[in-house]
Amino acid sequence: MDLLKDLFTNKDQYNFWSQKATKNKGSFMHIIFLVLIMTLITLSGCGKKNSEVMRSLESKQAMIQQVPILKKSDKVALLLPLSGRHKNLGDSLQKAAEMSLFDHADDRLNVAMYDTKSTPLGARIAAQKAITEGAGLIIGPIFSNHVSEVSQVARHANINVISFSNNKSVANAGVFTLGFTPEEQIQEVFKYALERGKKSFAVMLPRNSYGSLVEKEIKLLQRRYEFMVDFIPYTFDSNQLVKDLNPLKTLSIDALFIPEGGRSLSKIVSALLYQEIPLEGVQFLGTGQWDEGYILENKTLHGAWIASANPQERFAFTSKYKTAYGAQPDRLATLAYDAISMLAILKRHHGEQAFSTGVLTQPRGFNGVDGLFRLRQNGSTERKLSILSVTPTRLVSLQNAPDSF
Repeated sequence: MDLLKDLFTNKDQYNFWSQKATKNKGSFMHIIFLVLIMTLITLSGCGKKNSEVMRSLESKQAMIQQVPILKKSDKVALLLPLSGRHKNLGDSLQKAAEMSLFDHADDRLNVAMYDTKSTPLGARIAAQKAITEGAGLIIGPIFSNHVSEVSQVARHANINVISFSNNKSVANAGVFTLGFTPEEQIQEVFKYALERGKKSFAVMLPRNSYGSLVEKEIKLLQRRYEFMVDFIPYTFDSNQLVKDLNPLKTLSIDALFIPEGGRSLSKIVSALLYQEIPLEGVQFLGTGQWDEGYILENKTLHGAWIASANPQERFAFTSKYKTAYGAQPDRLATLAYDAISMLAILKRHHGEQAFSTGVLTQPRGFNGVDGLFRLRQNGSTERKLSILSVTPTRLVSLQNAPDSF
């Protein structure tokens, strides 16, 4: 009965209804009283349950408020091969990115590293993890097949990707390729050679997809500028390469274009010398793949022309990198440096809109270690290139890149 008393807000009310029910036991009044008691008991139970639910919701809300929720636009994910077969390359780009953060960024730019483990699947998993953790933009990965995996994940999350690839086939709206494209370099070095009276060219073509790309681009230029060209397909087999070069013995050419770099270039030059190909008076032409220190040591290539970024800024970058880390940076390291510096500038001036497609593709572009460049709506990157000459000591600029688009 004490419990029943508590259900009434007034003691006199309880006494009144209790007496009425006792006197009229079994009557309609008695039944009403019992119904009233049962209703109040039910309502009391519901009230207690509702209070418990409210307290639980308030507790959960407090827990949620304690977890920092990062806005997508506040975080940049840098996807690099920090383990696996390309670890050294990833390490060099990571160090360059750290240098750029120190030089250009402030606390408005939040960059987090993710390991692609040097595989396409690793790149996809890294992208998924980055997006789950609130990334609003992805920088990287490096290789085109890795970019293809990442782009699928990024497209679903509706965020942009700035990759280090130079393969236009993986570029599209929202996926940018920051690397130096072969097409641009071929165009620039051929135009320079044509302007200086070169009319007959021999072009080395590796028997692969890259060779097909080179052939397609030069045929487009040939239709536009009307020059003579002979294509020399080749395979990197010790005996086959020598045989493939035989046609050069009978050709009368002004220039020889070799679209290779590194060991491949060295093998071709050695085979040319072994076959005693007549090279006197022939102008060697190359791409940015020749833009490496070891090229200077190859006497056969002295005087060659290549299209690449003006080396002046990169020399300063390389010197600073070597001082900081005690090693030579990979040639692609400047891409990571420039990507971070670009985003730092955009973040300062555009805030939360910094990583939107409209801001990333602003027409005036950006000036970085590798010169002037701008991202385009179709995902490609347009660059202003210089024409450089190979000398025994350094690359010398013969024609500086324009300073504006």
